[in-house]
Amino acid sequence: FTDNKALSKLIMGDLNLIISQAYKFQRKKLGVEDLVQQGMIGYIRAVQLYCPDKGSKLGTYATPCIFQAMARH
Repeated sequence: FTDNKALSKLIMGDLNLIISQAYKFQRKKLGVEDLVQQGMIGYIRAVQLYCPDKGSKLGTYATPCIFQAMARH
């Protein structure tokens, strides 16, 4: 995605996915807000790497990327 408006619209559309994953991953030393922020970084990375030709949905592809970004921090 080279268009920032399209990317932000896509992120806001799947914000509930990121928030729900943050609540599932919640740890004692990091709050939900920090996890959502890290999850957004993982989601942006997933959007950049996503290829719809492989047959999976974006949410299915992005979930492991979101968890990975949350686990790194």
